[in-house]
Amino acid sequence: ANIIEAIEPAVRFLDGVDRVIGIARENVGTVVIEFVEGSDMQKALAEVEQAIAQITTFPKDAEEPRIRRIVRYDTIARLVLSGPYSEAALRTLAEQVRDRLLAAGVDQVTLYGVRDPRILVELTPARLHQLGLTIGEVADRLERAAVDIPAGKIEGAVQQRPRALGLARDAFEVGELGINTAPDGRRVTVADVARLREGVNEDQPEARRNGFRAVELHVQRATTADALVISDTVDRLLADIRQTLPADLNLERYDVAAKLVRERIVLLLENGFTGFLLVLLLLFLFLNGRV
Repeated sequence: ANIIEAIEPAVRFLDGVDRVIGIARENVGTVVIEFVEGSDMQKALAEVEQAIAQITTFPKDAEEPRIRRIVRYDTIARLVLSGPYSEAALRTLAEQVRDRLLAAGVDQVTLYGVRDPRILVELTPARLHQLGLTIGEVADRLERAAVDIPAGKIEGAVQQRPRALGLARDAFEVGELGINTAPDGRRVTVADVARLREGVNEDQPEARRNGFRAVELHVQRATTADALVISDTVDRLLADIRQTLPADLNLERYDVAAKLVRERIVLLLENGFTGFLLVLLLLFLFLNGRV
């Protein structure tokens, strides 16, 4: 509540602000700032960041506020990639398709059905005891390697805080993390006390299509983008992508929103033309031809 009380007055009277909503939960405060339609959101984001940076009344133990712009996207089509491939290989192929769609001008592509990669660390108690280490020491080192750390400040109209990622990206890098120094001066790493292997999050759902592993891609547009233009772009790009994919990899498209939009436009034109003819007919029936 103290965090929300500090933020709300600082942002309520910024240019273009339509409504400010504060949500307080245990140990967490969220402030949603809605702007009037047509506002320059890039400028609005910068003004919010500047306003938050000037607040000096946050509680002493409060974390640094995280500010992000929320953009609503509409799904205009869904793609499904499936075939006799491993989960990692299928994910790589899906990411290649996603990157090509984004490069062609699609606003956002979200992957579903692929589980997040995980690095499994299985400690060896005998090695821990031999080197005089505890599970807590190893856990603390892994935790420090799994967070981002400050990398200084950039001064300007808006003060920015770049971050340097400290996250190890694969099992080899995790294994190379130093934990301590042995009595003989040798550097002790995670690989010295644990067996590491790469896996996936087993709690997440896995997609299947016709008995094969599958990945679903949601092709999305921002609310300001033209669904028909994006759909035509996707059509042209998919024709090229299909020629470069392996023969045993299936790429299917369904739930195309642009088809519904076009059908509604045709219906509107047909109804408008029919209404125009009816008006002319009624005018000729009740008025003379000259009028």
